[in-house]
Parts: sequence; C-alpha cells; structure tokens
Amino acid sequence: MKERNHRMRLLPVPFAALVALLALTSCQKEYFSFTSGTPVKFGAASSGTSLTRTAYSGAESGSKERIDWEQGDLIRIYCGAASLPVQQYADYEIEADGIPDVGNPAKSYSTVRPYDAGSVLCWGDEGAEHVFYAVYPSPATEGKSSDKFPGEATKTTATCTIPSTQDTLSIKKETGSPTTFTAVPDLTSEYMVAKKTISAGTQTIDGSTVFLSFKPVVTAIEFTVINGSGSPMDIDNISLTSKGGDIAGQFTVNLASWTGEDGYPVCASTGTPSNNVTIPVSRKLAANDTLKLTFFLKPIDDGSTPVDIKDLTFRVNKAGGSWMQTFLGYTDGSGVEFPCHKKTFVKGLLIPEGAQWTVKYGSAGKEEDDDAVTVLTSWNTGVTGD
Repeated sequence: MKERNHRMRLLPVPFAALVALLALTSCQKEYFSFTSGTPVKFGAASSGTSLTRTAYSGAESGSKERIDWEQGDLIRIYCGAASLPVQQYADYEIEADGIPDVGNPAKSYSTVRPYDAGSVLCWGDEGAEHVFYAVYPSPATEGKSSDKFPGEATKTTATCTIPSTQDTLSIKKETGSPTTFTAVPDLTSEYMVAKKTISAGTQTIDGSTVFLSFKPVVTAIEFTVINGSGSPMDIDNISLTSKGGDIAGQFTVNLASWTGEDGYPVCASTGTPSNNVTIPVSRKLAANDTLKLTFFLKPIDDGSTPVDIKDLTFRVNKAGGSWMQTFLGYTDGSGVEFPCHKKTFVKGLLIPEGAQWTVKYGSAGKEEDDDAVTVLTSWNTGVTGD
C-alpha cells in the first residue's frame, strides 16, 4: 500500500459577531427616552431559494470570519414588556445586504423593517425595563416552522433544529485547474441570537433605535477535501457520524443565561437526537480537484460549560453505492475535539482509494506546525448493502 505524507490543518476560529448599524455589546444596558405604545425601531448587525439568506463572506479578520446579512433574511424579536402585539413578539426582515464596517472588517451592518406592517413591537410602560431577545432565522422562515421562539413556549428560551440532511444552496465552481468547488451552505442552520436591555432614562439617542448584535451559537466544521485518487471520483454525498451521537436534532437556547458578550447562552439537547449529518453534493471530481463543504452541528453545554464534539467519522458515499470513511482521530485512538459554538477549518484532507498517509492538525494561523500531534489516517472501504 502506498503511503502519502500530507499536512492537514485544523483551525478553530470564533464566528464574527453580527452587529446592527452600531457595534454595541449584545448584553449591555442602554438608557434613552421612549413613549409607551409607539413602535420600536430596530437595527441589526453581524461580525438562498426564493428567500435570500445570510452568507459567509470569506473575509477573515483577527481569526474571525465575517457573516453578512442578505436582503430578506428574517429575524424574530421578543420583549415581555412590549405593549403590542398581544404575543409580544414580531418578525422583521433585513432591508438590504449587509455593509462591511471599514473600521472593523469583522462586522457587517444592515437595517431592518417589519415583515408584517400590522404586527410590530411597541414600547410598554415608560418606566419599565425592556429586554429584547432576538433569533435568526425566524420560525417564519421557510423550513423552520417546527422552531419555537421566546414568548411561544417559554419566555426566554428558543427551540431550534439542526437537520440531519443539510442541503446546499448551490455548488460554486471556481476557475482554474485543478478545479475548486464550494458547496454553498444554507445558513438557516447557522442559528444566531441577540439580547439587549433598555432602561428608561434621561439620555435620548437619535431615533431611539435599538441596535441588536447577533452572535452564532452553533458548532460548524468546514472541510477542504482533495481527490487524491489519481482518477475521477463521482461523489453522491458526504456525511459525519458521531460515536457519542447527538450532533443533529432539536436543542434549546436559554437566552436569559447569557450575561456577557464574550460568552454564550446555555444550549441543551431536547427531543430525539441524531448521530449523523449528511450533505448531498452529487459532484464528479477530476483528479486533484478540491471540494469545500460546511457541516452545522448541534451545540451542547454541560451547565454553563461548552462541550466539544469529538469521535467523528468522515464518510464519502460515491455514486453506485461504494463508500470510504475515516475516523478523525489521533494515533492513540482518541478523537480530535472540535470546539463547541465555533467554526473549525479542516484543510487538506485527501480522499484516496484505500490509501493511508500521515497528516498533522496544525494550530490557527500556521501553514505547518511541527508541534502538532501526528495522525495516521486510514480509510475503510465498502459497498452499501454489503
């Protein structure tokens, strides 16, 4: 068996915060005057199908990849102190594509407008503190009707769903040879949240706009895989399977538990868990072609402590029923840990035909890391139904 030496980098990076119009701390308290019964004015900021969606910008700053708003994105906002509507929540949509902040390229800004002009949040008692909770995507978004939002089931908890099958919006082909294909992810699985507290006071902010700074809570892994077999490879789908399970399905986000911009609200598993996530790609790769694809996984916390994901198996299912899979682990048999609530880049993963080679998980920002732990990756092969 021929052995190949190849370096693979595992780069965990935090998501950039999504901010609105002004880069404000998502949980800080603001004071300004407001009039009971009048509509609340919102702005939103950030660090596909007939409905446009948020998109990865590809721009990185300070180890953060910016996420851009796109026109038509839907968010839902709840406030228990609101006087209207009766349910005390309403949907809002992004008015225009996000604009990167020249001074801080990790952030993208946009304005929002009511999705339904007849249902808008209105200020409550002028002496009361108003706490606003927001989630993207809104349960009104296509395919998200099973989600729950604060105000529906519980006052400060959202129920979200990571699907086991994660369709892409498109497969983007870049020019050049070998060719690089990018499976453009549907970011409605990229759940983001915001929390803002407003107290009545003497300071008046122009327009009394409530600026919401959104932060992603899911766990994501972007793979860059290379067809190193030396011949064309017809891929049907690619999947991740966890030995421990619980990487897809429903989870809750306790927004009331979120007390600081640097942390995260507590996320907990609920409903029936799934140990598998599959991305259909249906793509033929020529020798040395590259495919990029992103998996979204359920975020889980043990109390207030994020639980990293490990013991994952990466599987390539080819047209015709044959498959190859490899355990993402170290030579001692332990699994590589993928940080909860963050996006990790796995770059340079060769897909061979039964070959075996040495790879290294490098640290963020380094092309190679001599101190990284050596991983002997071997692929098992088979045919579906055998």
